[in-house]
Amino acid sequence: MDIRSYYSSLTKKQASDSAAEKEQQDESQLSKHPDVEIEYVEIDSPESDFYFAEEEDEEDPELLPPVDESSLPSTSSHKYSAHGESCDYDQSLVHRPTGGIKSKPPGPCDISQCATEGPKQPILKKYQQKKIGASFRSFRPQWFKSFNWLEYSISQDAAYCFSCRFFSVSKYIHGEMKKVPFVNVGFSNWKNAMENEKGIPQHEKSTSHKESCVSWQDFKRNEEKDTTIMKGLSKAHAREVEENRHYIKTIAEVLLLTAKNKIAQREHRCNSDDLNHGNVREILYLIAKKDRIVEKKLNGPRNARYLHPSIQNELLAVMASLVREEIADSLKDSPFSILADETKDRSKAEQLSVVVRYFYDQAVHERFLKFYKADSLDAASLTDYIFDVLSSLGIDKNECVGQAYDGAAVMSGRINGVQARIQRKVPTALYVHCMNHRLNLAVVDTVKNVAEAAEFFAKLEKLYVFSSTSVVHSVFERVQKEMSTKPVIKLKQLSDTRWTCQYAACKAVLQTLEPLLETLKLLSDGKNTERRIE
Repeated sequence: MDIRSYYSSLTKKQASDSAAEKEQQDESQLSKHPDVEIEYVEIDSPESDFYFAEEEDEEDPELLPPVDESSLPSTSSHKYSAHGESCDYDQSLVHRPTGGIKSKPPGPCDISQCATEGPKQPILKKYQQKKIGASFRSFRPQWFKSFNWLEYSISQDAAYCFSCRFFSVSKYIHGEMKKVPFVNVGFSNWKNAMENEKGIPQHEKSTSHKESCVSWQDFKRNEEKDTTIMKGLSKAHAREVEENRHYIKTIAEVLLLTAKNKIAQREHRCNSDDLNHGNVREILYLIAKKDRIVEKKLNGPRNARYLHPSIQNELLAVMASLVREEIADSLKDSPFSILADETKDRSKAEQLSVVVRYFYDQAVHERFLKFYKADSLDAASLTDYIFDVLSSLGIDKNECVGQAYDGAAVMSGRINGVQARIQRKVPTALYVHCMNHRLNLAVVDTVKNVAEAAEFFAKLEKLYVFSSTSVVHSVFERVQKEMSTKPVIKLKQLSDTRWTCQYAACKAVLQTLEPLLETLKLLSDGKNTERRIE
C-alpha cells in the first residue's frame, strides 16, 4: 500500500468514527431539553430576497494529532471544537456545487442532511438562553422570514447557512485549517446577530454566499424542471395504459360475444391477403370505424395488436377461468352434487365434462366447470379426473352429497365403478342413476315390444348403414345438391343410450325424403346388380 492510500484510509476511518461520536453528542444535547416542542417549517421567499455577509474568525480550532508532513499529503479532514462539542469536518464537502446529496454535509445532524430537504427551521416555544455580558440572549424565529437560507441547530444552539453548506463554489479554507462560520461552525453570537457589519447580515453580503445562493436557485429550477418532465411522462404513460386497457377490453368483449353465440372466432388459417379475416377481426374493424382508440391500435405495430390466435385463445381461457372462480366462490361451504359424462370431440379425443349442482341465493343452480381430456376411460382414471377438476378450483370434495351419471358399468358399477370409488372417499356422495337415461331405457324397451315401431327403427338403422357406403353416399350428396340449395344433410345413426339420436335420425330422413327416394330410384335402375338387390 502506498502512503497516499494509507493516509486516505486513515482519514476515512477518523471521519467515520468522529461522525458517529458527533451524532451521539447531538442526540445527548437534544435530550437535555425534553420540554422543547419542535416544529420544522420551510419558509418560501422570492428568489431575489437574498442577504449576504462575510465569515468571521473565532477561536483557533483544535487540530488533529501531529502527523509527519514529509511523508503524508496535505490534510483534508480536520477535527475542531465548537461550543464544547467535538465534530468532524471534511473540506471537500464545503466545495461541492452538486449540493452534497450523496455525501454527509458539514454541520450537526439535526439540520438538513440533503439539498432537497430545504433549510431546517424549527419553531420553538422557547429557545436556549445564552448569557452575553450581563444579559441573556437567544435565537429569534422571526429571522427565518428575513433569511430564507438560515438554519437553526437545537443541539448546538447555533445558526447555519443552508446554501453555503450544500452549494458553496468558493474556497472557504486556504492553506491552514480554519473554521468556517455558518458552514461547519455554527454562529451563536446573538448580541451581534443583526448588526450590519457582523453576524447574519455580514454573511449574507459575502461573495461566496451569493454564489452559493445562485447555485441553490439553479438547483431548485432544475428540480422543478425534472418534476415537470416526470409529470408529463407520467401523464403520457397513464394515457397509454388507459388506451391499452380499453383496447384489450374491447377484444375480450368481442371474444365473449362470439363464444356466447357459438360463433367461430376465425378460420383454421387466416392470411392477411384473405378478404375475410375471421369473425373477431371483422367485428373489430367495424368497431374501429366508431372508436378512435381501437382504430389506432389496429393500425399500430403488428406485435401490439393482440389478435394472434394464441392470444385470442389465452383471453378466452382467462375469461373462462374467471367464470370458474366465481362459481367456486359461490360453492364455498355449500353442499353440491357432481354430474359427469365422457364424449368425443370433433378431433375424436375423449373429453370428460364435469358439472356441479348446488343451492345458492335461494335457488338451485347447475354450472358447467370444464372439459377434462380423458387419456384413459377406466373407472380409476375417471375418478382421478373428477377430483382433479374440483381441487384445481379449490372446491372441497368432502362437501359433495351426490353424484349422477349414466348407467354405463364404468360409471355405475357397485364395486369398482366411478360412483363406488368416490363414495369410498366421500361417504356422503350418494349415487343416483340419471333419470333421463332411466327414462330412455324404459322407452327403448317399450318400443321394441311394439312390432310396427321396432320394424320402423330397424329399417331406419339399415337405411343409415346402406347410405354410409362410399358409392351410395356420393350419389345421395349429388342428388341433394341438384334438388336443393340447402346444405347437404347426412343420415344419423341410432343409439339405445343416446335418446336424442332417434329424434335426429327421424328428422334427417324427413328433411331429405325426396332426395333419398330419388337416390334409391337411381340405384335401382343402375347397372350394379348388388346395389339393385339391396
